[in-house]
Amino acid sequence: MSLRKTQSRLTARRAAVFLVAGLALAAANSSGLEPLSLSQTQAFAAENQSKTVSFLDRAFTNNEIVLYGSPEYGVTLEALLARKAAGYRLTQQLGPVKRVLADRAIVSYNKTGYLYTKDGAFRAGRAGLFLFASVALGVPNRPLQLTVFNDLKSAIGKDGSVAAAAGNSVEYAWISLGLHAFKQDELANRVLNYAEGRQNTDGGFAGWSPASSTDATGLMLQAQAVLRTFGGAKIVAARKLSIGKAVSYLRRASQGADHWLADNGDGSWSNDVNGTAYATMGLIAVGLDAGKQVSWLKAQIADDGGLKSAWSGTSGDVFATAQGLTPLLGKSYSQLLGKR
Repeated sequence: MSLRKTQSRLTARRAAVFLVAGLALAAANSSGLEPLSLSQTQAFAAENQSKTVSFLDRAFTNNEIVLYGSPEYGVTLEALLARKAAGYRLTQQLGPVKRVLADRAIVSYNKTGYLYTKDGAFRAGRAGLFLFASVALGVPNRPLQLTVFNDLKSAIGKDGSVAAAAGNSVEYAWISLGLHAFKQDELANRVLNYAEGRQNTDGGFAGWSPASSTDATGLMLQAQAVLRTFGGAKIVAARKLSIGKAVSYLRRASQGADHWLADNGDGSWSNDVNGTAYATMGLIAVGLDAGKQVSWLKAQIADDGGLKSAWSGTSGDVFATAQGLTPLLGKSYSQLLGKR
């Protein structure tokens, strides 16, 4: 299976819970899910999942995550965010941070870095992830952030559309999250509004195909959570409605009310650890109970500490672990920024 086209103490969490209480109740009423209680969030945060953290630590090779023989920078950035969720300080991640968030050549120099394709096309969603990770981790790379921001800004249309995103809501969500991290909420809101206008009729958001995707919907919920009160009353009301629809979609699509499946492309389906991780973070971000989902993810931990995937057998999978550790800790990416 492909890498989906390769692609987080307590005080801050208390604040987040109280800030989203009203929204959580509204969404819960429309989705049948229960609001996340403070005791639950404390319980999740109290479990440091040290074995899984160690597995992810071992996955770094020369300060990068390498998959199938090549550096995978998107997964590397998510692994750094996951270690932040586990309590790592910036000083504990200096090696990979310097390499993938401060080395101009590796990031974007002369359009040969990982923010560009081999053909020189700009990866707008990856740029959003770069900005988000830089700010969330507290990396002192402001000049490079500004360069990436300017490139990203130029790729956004007046209506908030991003041609480079090709309709993929995962891309739109990372762009919105990155712009919000960079304190560009007006622009982030424009992009998010555009994506929300293309929410599928079933309530989900499209990923790499027109069909609703667990990954895309979970990540969009995180982007919506950080911008849930931005704009006038009309925008706020519309966003609450959109969030409720997205949560309802996830609930209907779930298996046993605790995880989701992925289409293998050959008529068969398998447990979707990565999609479940994104969906779980989305539920946590909007203040809903994700206890069952977190428990399901815990049950996927292999003896080596990594999260198993459909293609890793009894061993942990690096990609699944990089995206799954943050929700295992009861957190979402959107919470890693703290109060903005």
